[in-house]
Amino acid sequence: MKRSIAGLRSSRSGNAVVEVAVVLSFLLLILFGIIDFGRAFWHSNILHTAAREGVRMMSVHPASDSTDVYARINEVLSTARITLAPGDIQLSWPSTPNSDDPVTCTINYNFELFTGPVLGIVPGTIPLSARCVMRYENQ
Repeated sequence: MKRSIAGLRSSRSGNAVVEVAVVLSFLLLILFGIIDFGRAFWHSNILHTAAREGVRMMSVHPASDSTDVYARINEVLSTARITLAPGDIQLSWPSTPNSDDPVTCTINYNFELFTGPVLGIVPGTIPLSARCVMRYENQ
């Protein structure tokens, strides 16, 4: 009987399972963090591309053509399946259209994380913003 109890104490097979569970949880956490960071970077890149495309159209069109600008911005954002609320896109044309006046497009977006709600440490969304400025060329 004493030999079997001593044999149980020296057994290390249960320790390996616990160690694998602890290490695997940290590795999965790091993996999903890397995936979330990559997705956030990709969405930020798409937002900047959409803002650039919108401001490019704004620089050669009058302010009355804002529906075409919104359509172009949403077309670029649809490649990443990003949908925005109406107030998330701000366009700014000069009040008196002169050459070399700035036109501005600003896009705000709340990026949703995969791992944020699971951890409870990081919030579930991260605010992303893209802004582009060009000079007004339509005369």
